[in-house]
Amino acid sequence: MLTFDPNERITINQALNHEYLADGQIRFHEEICTQCTWKNNQRIYCQYLEPSHPNPINPKWEQDISRYTMYNLRDNLYNYVVTRQPFCGRHIGLEDVGLNPSFMES
Repeated sequence: MLTFDPNERITINQALNHEYLADGQIRFHEEICTQCTWKNNQRIYCQYLEPSHPNPINPKWEQDISRYTMYNLRDNLYNYVVTRQPFCGRHIGLEDVGLNPSFMES
C-alpha cells in the first residue's frame, strides 16, 4: 500500500477505502471523532466520514526534501515534532485510539 516513490502511490481515497483501515476508521468515529455526536443514546455520525480536501497537498515538497541528506532530514523532522502544537489542544496516544490488542498481534 505504501511506496517511497510518490508517483507509484495509491491515492488518498484508495487508501481510505482500503480494508486495512476499516477497523481504525470505525474506532475513530465511535470513540474520538469530535464531529460525531451522541443524541438520545444513539451515535450520530458526521456527514462525510472521510472527506477529501478540494486542494490536495502539492507533492513538490517531497522533491524539495530529496535534496537533504538523511541526517538533515532526520534533524528537521525531529525539530518539527518537538516544536509543534498538540493536536486539538491535547496529546492523543495509543490508549485513546482503543486499538484491539489482538489486531496489533496479527
